Amino acid sequence: MTDDSVPETTPALAGVWARFASLVLDGLLWMPVALGVSYAASRSPAWGIVLFPAGLVSFVVYQVGFHARFGATVGKMILRIRVVRTDFSPIDLNVALKRSFVDAVFRLGLATVSVQVLRSLGPVPVDSLMELVKALQANRTYATLSNLESVWTLSEIATCLFHRQRRALHDLIAGTLVVKSGQRTANG
Repeated sequence: MTDDSVPETTPALAGVWARFASLVLDGLLWMPVALGVSYAASRSPAWGIVLFPAGLVSFVVYQVGFHARFGATVGKMILRIRVVRTDFSPIDLNVALKRSFVDAVFRLGLATVSVQVLRSLGPVPVDSLMELVKALQANRTYATLSNLESVWTLSEIATCLFHRQRRALHDLIAGTLVVKSGQRTANG
């Protein structure tokens, strides 16, 4: 160390592919929850009204909780990457919430519309789950929110690909970086 306040090395930035792969792993880990919720929603409108929005929102809760507590989701842990502040200090609950805020808004909006659609359909047999999907796609509000979420996601990807520090929009909002755990680069 040349100065007490500046370390001689800093964590290496995580690559775009590692970030993408961690998201895929988290999605695969969450798949049983999503399938269980879809099954329950298709069997009973009462369960669907409770579980479907909970399933949509729970992934954001998972991300916020794991980022706040460990600096990484399970997918990031497997790939040995983590989220830190731009000064490389650990993040806290406030930063984790900022990082997931836009996703949470979309999830809550989609969950609210989903409940309305489920209530209007009544019981949907498991073999006609596509009826639920078609009803959601036909709903103007759901379609608009889905399209806006797609634009947000594409903007996130583009920003991450072209930003020199590989920061996505949610990283810019929260003041975070994604770094490789345990690997460091020299400052200078």
